[in-house]
Amino acid sequence: DGGAALEPVIVTGEDFDEGWGSSPRPGAPTPSVQLSPIRAPYALIYPMDEGTGDVLRSVSGWETPLFLGRAHPRPAKSAAAEQRPQWVDGGDGRPALRFDGTNGCAALPSRSFPYGPFTLELNVRPEATDRSMALFSDSNGVRLMLVRGGLLAATRGRDAIGGQRALTAGRWAHVALVYDGARLRLYLDGQLEREAPAETRPMRINSLPVIGGGPGAAYRGLVGGLRLQSGVLEPEQFRLPPRGRTP
Repeated sequence: DGGAALEPVIVTGEDFDEGWGSSPRPGAPTPSVQLSPIRAPYALIYPMDEGTGDVLRSVSGWETPLFLGRAHPRPAKSAAAEQRPQWVDGGDGRPALRFDGTNGCAALPSRSFPYGPFTLELNVRPEATDRSMALFSDSNGVRLMLVRGGLLAATRGRDAIGGQRALTAGRWAHVALVYDGARLRLYLDGQLEREAPAETRPMRINSLPVIGGGPGAAYRGLVGGLRLQSGVLEPEQFRLPPRGRTP
């Protein structure tokens, strides 16, 4: 349009794989699309210091809910099958969420995970380091783990990376996983643990992000903050405030 500036938008609408074919289902609603301007980078931030509630809202401006006690949040699914993590004192004057190591979990809605490069940050305080535990997992193939001995490990599809320094049971740590489109980087308390090449290939868009839960590897310990955003942050740009300091 005569050199007019282009601006990114969010496209939302009905179920695209059901209503947009050449032969829509009888009685299906007429497909429609809404365009909304993007006013801030896609980022989900949960301080996890509310001290109450079982549905948390991102404080980034993107009000995506985080469901406590649901592995796959759907309107018709009850949270009774999974135990909600409990609000406890984080030991630094702020509340935190305790996961019990059995079936406690929290979950984001489907398709919440960034499609391309991403930065994932977590504040965690494990109660033990004698077994493998899932800190974060997604059905798209991204996983952040504590393996036996307290070392970090992460995967994205077929790519894997492992840490070098062990987390200490009962002590807060800031962990981060960054994918820039070509490499995976793993950080502990702002220091690079390891990096490795990673495939540049699309991941499943129908993802199901889960915090603290995983088949046979449920997390036992505290979580005191989550940040998930599209794009790459360097360590000096990590924005999740560390825990363990008395305010």
